[in-house]
Amino acid sequence: SRAALSLLGYCYFYLQQFIDAAECYEQLVRLYSSYPEYRLYWAQSLYNAFMFPEASAVVSQIDEPQFAGQVLKLESAIKYREEDIVNARILVEKYAMDDPDGDINLACLEYKEGNYEKALERFTTATHLHGYQPCLAYSIALCYYQMHNYSQALKFIADIIDQGVQNHPAELSIGMATEGMEVSSVGNTRLLRETSLVEAC
Repeated sequence: SRAALSLLGYCYFYLQQFIDAAECYEQLVRLYSSYPEYRLYWAQSLYNAFMFPEASAVVSQIDEPQFAGQVLKLESAIKYREEDIVNARILVEKYAMDDPDGDINLACLEYKEGNYEKALERFTTATHLHGYQPCLAYSIALCYYQMHNYSQALKFIADIIDQGVQNHPAELSIGMATEGMEVSSVGNTRLLRETSLVEAC
């Protein structure tokens, strides 16, 4: 059924099994072409599976206006991953003025081009506008590291670890005494990615 296949695709995507997710969404596109969102999910799955030419081919077939913003972001992400920085920047500059991803993506482009001071400025502005986010803190730490300001880089890395300890002690078993206890692996969870703890450590 459509609902079962859609749920299966969602679960595969959430578990980062992107090739399996792409196969589910490809089937959904073939069987239920009146649901254009499945084509977008198919393209996103291909992108996350590092199948950039295939993702580009699928995303180019999406012309529904309600998906224009997501299509633009996916196209810019594909160009970025393909090292096509010039076209990635052209696409990012087309984002809506109030889109928070615009500044962050421009900061990533500055970093990629070696403009670490400019990237730092953009990441810092994004943090002031959108609040603390571990991935932004890690990006700021990277900028400081590239600028050879190691003490500031370490400060931001320490902040990421402290935030993880304070905000997710039970889920990630961070900072807990484990002697005599069986500690289960947290796996490759979305929470682990969101906290940027792996990168910080």
